[in-house]
Amino acid sequence: RQWVGRCMDQGKKTLIMGGCTLNSCVRVSSIETFIEFRNRNLQVVVDLSLSGARTKNYISSPGSNGLSAVESAVVQMLDEGVQVVRQIEWN
Repeated sequence: RQWVGRCMDQGKKTLIMGGCTLNSCVRVSSIETFIEFRNRNLQVVVDLSLSGARTKNYISSPGSNGLSAVESAVVQMLDEGVQVVRQIEWN
């Protein structure tokens, strides 16, 4: 978090995140980072092409309104204000 703060002090306004486990680590980290830096207007973006999950986490679950763990994680991130994209278009 100190690193994010220093980046913002240098004028950075967007943090792009990805990782190995979208439905746990990426979800929790992106939401917590967004909440912590909300007052500084940090844009937190999760790039799905830079993220993954175990195969079973892509399978729909009746206990999650028919959503998979990955789909549920995306909904949670969006609900908290994190932007989620399929893939960043790098210029």
